[in-house]
Amino acid sequence: MAVALKKRLGEVAAGAAAAGAAWLALADMGVLELTGLGPAKWLWAAVLLGIVIALLDRLRWIVWPAVTVLVLLLVVEWLPGLASQARGYVRTDPIPNDGVDAVVVLSAGIRNDGRINDIAVDRLLEGIRLARTGAASRLVLTRTFTTVGRDTVTSDRDQRAILASAGYAGELRILGPIGTTRLEAERTWELANREGWKRVIVVTSPIHTRRACATFETVGLSVTCRPSPERAFALDRLGAPGDRTVAIGQMLYETFGWWKYRLRGWIVAPRSP
Repeated sequence: MAVALKKRLGEVAAGAAAAGAAWLALADMGVLELTGLGPAKWLWAAVLLGIVIALLDRLRWIVWPAVTVLVLLLVVEWLPGLASQARGYVRTDPIPNDGVDAVVVLSAGIRNDGRINDIAVDRLLEGIRLARTGAASRLVLTRTFTTVGRDTVTSDRDQRAILASAGYAGELRILGPIGTTRLEAERTWELANREGWKRVIVVTSPIHTRRACATFETVGLSVTCRPSPERAFALDRLGAPGDRTVAIGQMLYETFGWWKYRLRGWIVAPRSP
């Protein structure tokens, strides 16, 4: 009886450890951040799932996927040529000499206090820079949101504060609330259709550019694609293991996102990155 109990407790511990390790490995690769999940926020759920699977005598259902994720993490940390592969996801178009109708800045995450995350700040600052250099006379921002208890917190206040700090005084439009790149493209097209706009600059994070701009083109807009600075990792020199793990997480996310959008008809393009 004691031996059986000890064995059962060992299996439960193995299930919990495997699930938790896989979750943290995905977090290290940046996959959870990109999907809006956090390593601490739902780690307990992953551990609980591992325990339940172990109690159902299906330990291999969690152990082998966890081993796969951990091996992937070790492999990508030393994957040669990753920098050139990552750059293949980045689209940078020349700005037309005669300008465009608007600079569209895509949203990213938002904190519970209403402040936008670092990725969103980088995108917004790049959009402001482009607008102030004369690429377009107006900015279009997309509104993101989060729910805190019974309250809905939006990005409006923080976006406007950053605009004021940067000294931007041009025309501003805010669309939303927005939850996906597809919705951002649709709402922008609706605005452009009402205003008679034809051409826009789309600003987003480097590895997101190819999928985002293809989505905007599919709804009927003429797009100039511009990446914001990448500060989460050194895109051109992916020598550090930490940089590699974050980069591969974004690349995997964008690859799956590309094919999801293709299958739903939200992207009409010849190939993935």
